[in-house]
Amino acid sequence: MRHMKIFALLAVLVAFFSNAHAAPVGFNGFYDYSTWTSAETYGGTTVSSVDGSQQTLTLMEPDSFPFTPWAPQEFTFSHVVSEAGTVSFDWAFNAEVDACCSGLNFYVNGTLYTLTGGNFADPYRWDGMFTSGTFSIGVNAGDTIKFAAFSADSCCGATTNTISNFEAPASNVPEPQTLALLGMGAMGFVASRRKKAKN
Repeated sequence: MRHMKIFALLAVLVAFFSNAHAAPVGFNGFYDYSTWTSAETYGGTTVSSVDGSQQTLTLMEPDSFPFTPWAPQEFTFSHVVSEAGTVSFDWAFNAEVDACCSGLNFYVNGTLYTLTGGNFADPYRWDGMFTSGTFSIGVNAGDTIKFAAFSADSCCGATTNTISNFEAPASNVPEPQTLALLGMGAMGFVASRRKKAKN
């Protein structure tokens, strides 16, 4: 019985340590980069990309003039939320290429949360060429979250927007390293019992 208590305590400590030092989920697991939906107002060719560990998302603003009207449009990247909780992330806006008429925004079920710069209701808002910040909001299961890179003129180069430290509610599935450590702990416990039984 004493060994079982020690093993249980070890399991709890290992799980806590692993979770406490785990990297942000980023665009992995339930929110894997490949499962997001992208769209552009006029069906252009704007792209998004993610780094190798899928921790940092890069969104480019629409830059399709003269192939589409010189009019406000946005590139969006959306996903449905797994369960109730908090969505949080860091964002950075770089308009060095096109220092005009751009913005980075976030939506929950169509409700706009302006991060920086313009949007359809206020297309020429300008907060600066380089801005950044942190955003956090409570969500419910089934909500649709959406990043949006906005352009009021659809021309003259694409503003670069990056999202990092992304966290969103999803079922807690043990990480592989946590399972491995628990497995080693179990093997150690069994070996200890066998050794004691031989003595």
